[in-house]
Amino acid sequence: MAYREFTDREGRAWRAWDTFPLNRNIVSAAYAEGWLCFESEGGKRRLTPIPERWEEMPAERLRLLLRAAEEVSPLHRDSGTPP
Repeated sequence: MAYREFTDREGRAWRAWDTFPLNRNIVSAAYAEGWLCFESEGGKRRLTPIPERWEEMPAERLRLLLRAAEEVSPLHRDSGTPP
């Protein structure tokens, strides 16, 4: 599991990590190959598919991925946790 920390344009700290389901049959088809989690004090988002070599991208590119990621409501938080 890759893990990154970065800040958004407002200075908010974010953590990002990739998550892969243990059982592909219990997640929707869009998430069967895994997703990229973004988490901060202000919320959680996820992005699918996981961009190749995302763990090597500059922070500015991670900020763009964050903007494209889907917000996760508190009632539907995934179980992926950072290392």
